[in-house]
Amino acid sequence: MLENHPYEVIGNHPFTCWEGVNHSKLHLVHTMAEWKAFFALLNEQQLVACDTETTGFQWYNGDRIIGLSFGWKTDHFYVPLRHVDSLQETQPTQLNIDFIKKDLRVFFSDPNRVTVWQNGKFDQHFYAREGIQIRTKMHDTRILWQLFDENAPGALKTIASGWKDDLGRWHKGLVDKDANLLEKTISTWRGKEASLRRENFRKRVMSLADEYETRVEFQHLKRNDLKKYIAENVLNNDTLAKSSKEDIHYGYVPIWLMCQYAALDTFLTYRLYEFCVKNIQWTPQLSSLYRNELSLAQCLFEAEEHGVRIDRDYLIEVGKQYDQEIAALEAQIKEDLGDINLNSVQQLTEALLKVGVKLSKYTESSKDLPDEEKKFALDKAVLSKVKGQHRSVQALLKLRELQKLKSTYVDAILSKLTPEGILHCSFNQNVSTGRMSSYDPNLQNIPARDKVIRRAFIPLSDEFLYVFADYSQIEVRLTAHFSQDPLLLDAYAKNQDIHTRTFCEMFNLPIDEVSKVLKDENHPKYLEYSLLRGVAKRINFGIIYGVG
Repeated sequence: MLENHPYEVIGNHPFTCWEGVNHSKLHLVHTMAEWKAFFALLNEQQLVACDTETTGFQWYNGDRIIGLSFGWKTDHFYVPLRHVDSLQETQPTQLNIDFIKKDLRVFFSDPNRVTVWQNGKFDQHFYAREGIQIRTKMHDTRILWQLFDENAPGALKTIASGWKDDLGRWHKGLVDKDANLLEKTISTWRGKEASLRRENFRKRVMSLADEYETRVEFQHLKRNDLKKYIAENVLNNDTLAKSSKEDIHYGYVPIWLMCQYAALDTFLTYRLYEFCVKNIQWTPQLSSLYRNELSLAQCLFEAEEHGVRIDRDYLIEVGKQYDQEIAALEAQIKEDLGDINLNSVQQLTEALLKVGVKLSKYTESSKDLPDEEKKFALDKAVLSKVKGQHRSVQALLKLRELQKLKSTYVDAILSKLTPEGILHCSFNQNVSTGRMSSYDPNLQNIPARDKVIRRAFIPLSDEFLYVFADYSQIEVRLTAHFSQDPLLLDAYAKNQDIHTRTFCEMFNLPIDEVSKVLKDENHPKYLEYSLLRGVAKRINFGIIYGVG
């Protein structure tokens, strides 16, 4: 137990305890004696909510478990494992995960036991790093909630505390509006810790600057330059050098505070599971869908574990090539427009107007201002319309394209590679459209037309090949089948592009003529028709996905 904290006796053993929302009991397990007593209780449970606290999200790049939480009904427990001392507080005793791995393997290897998770495959990755495989029957409240209300937010604390929908209507949470208060408390604590780290780092720099000022080799440096030199060269690897709030991971948070936060998570997960099981209108088809989604989650876990192989050397060379092209384009634009800041909309606007480019569209934020205060929009759509008026506009469009490719794909991918050259992402099956998405990074957004980036993706070994498949307009085709809409059926029977057909129906245009225009990028009406086809596409999908 922690001194000077309330406790509760469970199974003849006292545990430090806090009262949570809705009469939940949040217990701390931080000694081996407490673990043995807790584990005996845990093994008696057939349905247990589980959660994992970690230093970050990159399980493949060094982030680790800092604590585990388990719970059932109103009793929920937090097991701290790798918390570290902060400038604000020294951590009390905690468990060594190596001492409890055998027990964890016993618990999670029972195929008859039921465990409930919120996005369980995330936790599986971290357990796998510890050599623990989860073989229990896993339920996932993210999937269950999607079946209950696909349009509501999916974050656990939001579901618990309440939310506003797209129409501004308030929806009462499943537990209590105070369910997310601890997140704010922890955020404030991390902010204070970051501030203290910055202050301590500043003092170290100042102290060293006092010393270095007396050395002959630094006499030529002014005080501020000397401090900058010390920060960037002498103390650059200091533990306090990184001092933003994001650098303060949850392992620094005091165990007494983290216990309440983590144990509350399993309580909310348990309550959400009970709510969904009770309130979902179960049918044989829906039950089958849920089982399929659970199976898919396991497939996605394995896919995330394997990752994709990247040709690191090739991608580095691509990055160098992009840097050269970017530098050449910047030099060309400045030669045409003058030595301006290309990231300054105001300077760029003035320069383009000066060389005769006829800008017309104003930014949304300034369109209602007096003419002399209005600011021109310089986005891709606007510049594409005037790209023939001056070569600098074409160069600017190309520059932005290359900068996006470099930062979004080359730099982002290289920063996330493992030492073995493997790129791992996360797949999200809980998307309201029914499509699956990926993030961190988004592998489904690699430009299809840009084969340069795609060549960096190579099979894991010579035994594998990549097969590129595309379900052409699958959602609209399914809509045509189930609705038997005459227009949709006629379009597919004639092998017409459904979005072009919708565009032509909207504006009473002949589809053959429009189709020819859309195949010719140099046609005067190509850009206009492409934009309007995009509008029709959004309308088609908006109807399918129930846009408000």
